[in-house]
Amino acid sequence: MGERRRGRRSHNRRSTPEGAIRRVCFDIEAEYIRELKFQWLNGDEMRAFLRGRKVSVIAAVTFDEAANTFDWYSGKDMDLLGHSLSEADEIISFNGERWDLPIIESCQRKRSLVKRLQSVRHHDLQTISGVYALDQLVALNFASNRISEWVRQTEKQKQQLIRQGRNGYLAMKLSKAWLDVVCTFALWSRHCAGELVTRR
Repeated sequence: MGERRRGRRSHNRRSTPEGAIRRVCFDIEAEYIRELKFQWLNGDEMRAFLRGRKVSVIAAVTFDEAANTFDWYSGKDMDLLGHSLSEADEIISFNGERWDLPIIESCQRKRSLVKRLQSVRHHDLQTISGVYALDQLVALNFASNRISEWVRQTEKQKQQLIRQGRNGYLAMKLSKAWLDVVCTFALWSRHCAGELVTRR
């Protein structure tokens, strides 16, 4: 699925075909937050929790549907990630409302960018489906051989990243984010077709 872009490149609207809605699917991998181990916070509660706290983002991946391209980001690229998402017409995630977006917003140095990001229409597959975990929703909707193929491709992505000079830990997190984006966008496509299964 899609062309891969390396490094810190960020999309702009010129890469989107004229008249197309720019939808961007995204996922971040951030450090474990011990204080949240037994808590379930909504988006606003998470934003309040993050005030005055520094959470390290390790890696992020986006997929631009109209341009049919992936972008990779390290934790140092959160301004670029925020800018890219804020220029989309719609953004797609799994659990992004209560996890990814509040963390991305907390990493932005410009408050004006946060406001732009919050104004973008957001489709959260966790909210849409009512299913807690991404792997559960994937298992409800796709055959095991397709899931195995995605996992195989993830390992291939990791090895390519290592050959590009990424360290093993970053390559692992980038490839995990890539897998989550692939799964989330596949689920989004099923949702748009009215075929999303949310229970057995």
